[in-house]
Amino acid sequence: MRVGAGAAVLLAALIVAGLPASPAATAGNNTGPNCAGWLGHPIPGSAEWNKADLNNLQCAAEGLRILQESPAVAAAKAANAAAADGSFVGDPFRAPHRWADKRGFYERITYTDHEANTWPAALFAPRDADDGPHPGVLLVCHACFPLPQTTENIGLWYWAAETLAEAGYVVMYATVGGNSVPRTIDATDFFTATPASPTSRGQFNPWYKRLDRNRLAIVGHSGAAGVALNVGNSDRRYDAIVAWDPAASAALTGVTPRIPTMVQVADYSLRQGPVPMAAKPVPAPDSKYTFFDAYRAAGVDVMQIAPRASTHLDWTRFAAANPFGPSIDHGVYGEMVAAYYTVAWLDRYVAPASAAASRTAERRAKAQAKTALRRLTASGTDRFDRSVDRYSIGTGFFDADKAAKGPTNEAGNVPIKLGGIPVRNLLSFLYDSRYFLDGGHRRCNDMRAGCR
Repeated sequence: MRVGAGAAVLLAALIVAGLPASPAATAGNNTGPNCAGWLGHPIPGSAEWNKADLNNLQCAAEGLRILQESPAVAAAKAANAAAADGSFVGDPFRAPHRWADKRGFYERITYTDHEANTWPAALFAPRDADDGPHPGVLLVCHACFPLPQTTENIGLWYWAAETLAEAGYVVMYATVGGNSVPRTIDATDFFTATPASPTSRGQFNPWYKRLDRNRLAIVGHSGAAGVALNVGNSDRRYDAIVAWDPAASAALTGVTPRIPTMVQVADYSLRQGPVPMAAKPVPAPDSKYTFFDAYRAAGVDVMQIAPRASTHLDWTRFAAANPFGPSIDHGVYGEMVAAYYTVAWLDRYVAPASAAASRTAERRAKAQAKTALRRLTASGTDRFDRSVDRYSIGTGFFDADKAAKGPTNEAGNVPIKLGGIPVRNLLSFLYDSRYFLDGGHRRCNDMRAGCR
């Protein structure tokens, strides 16, 4: 769903209007809309609103355009094929052979559900995994296919698994064959199983020594976000939830908010894509945009993050691998904003060390927890720190000058960074980013506006 010729004409007017140049333009020969500048607090119907709305439309398609046109992406895919990793479908710069044993540990596995069906999965862990045990994350893959496929065939969320592992978490990327709550519980059983306490099928997590089973989070996107909300609140083994843009079918009906939950939401829906907005949308009752209200009413810590100019595919990006089709737009910074807040949320509510943690793991956890609240509550003109920039190794802008100096066009890839960008610049003006923390002692209804 591309923005059409009419929007292109409006873009020209926007540029003439004097908005600053795109950050992409600083990377080699890239040109495009400014997707990290300040859009102000536009009033619906005003010229400022029209400019901001147009910028949002363009930026919601800019991420896909960059990926499709980057010579670095083509070079990385060719290199992966040469390294016998060509079957990986996802960000080519995050192919397993590039990451495993260099930035963390990785292993493909399978687990068996309660109906004796076998499902593929993968484990990720930090480089110091054996100095754990480390907190764990079950990353639910609802759009992965069953055997003979592997998780690598639908590696859409490997960006998150690798990022979380480098941040100090043991991650199980689990195929659950659709939005299956029972199978997600089976995956949890496997993830937490040990030789002394195996699953009902006699299986256990081969990395059980690396995992602290008393510190667990569950994360999912789209339909899997609904699964995460359901299982996380009903299964007392979990301590926190991160739900990335829950699907329209996701609901809190029958779910009692229990544990700290972050809900990330997109500006534009999957089916409709980027469309003009004449004013701030009014969230429908019981929609993903009101989950925050349900948690707040229950007195449970909750946060809603709305990345600017985001679509449902900002959390997957590589649309060619997506079952929804290859022509759906997505933004530029959404993935990194999602990573920043996901890591900060887990560092706050899951990372604090337990009695089982080694001294090394305990020091890491204390350092993470110490800065997590600051990272979560930064707002307005506060700037993103570089806490997740160190994990950013995926496809970004293309710098032709760097490519010319390298052995292949791969050298021209410039991973996307957040450090130094004002928080308000990368949050939506259509939907509010807000938080209710520490039982309501810390509150913010509009992070773009700034809260203290």
